[in-house]
Amino acid sequence: MYTSNPNKYYIIDLLLKIHEGKKILIYADKLFALKYFAHSMKKLFICGEVSEKERQLIIQAFKTSSMANVLFFSKVGDNAIDLPDA
Repeated sequence: MYTSNPNKYYIIDLLLKIHEGKKILIYADKLFALKYFAHSMKKLFICGEVSEKERQLIIQAFKTSSMANVLFFSKVGDNAIDLPDA
């Protein structure tokens, strides 16, 4: 239940609006919440289910595109993602 708290969605949305235009990483431990927030907010996400090729494309878009400023990621980001500029 706590992962579906609507206040979390509201706070994430508010923070994204406050920091619009900046590169933002959002970590979610619960895969259900990660997918829900990323899909409903139409943002990129990386989790264990995402192929290595697709991860590289998402990371490249995040690094280079002004249209891809937000990236949601799961535990996979702890070890597998190198984003020193974010």
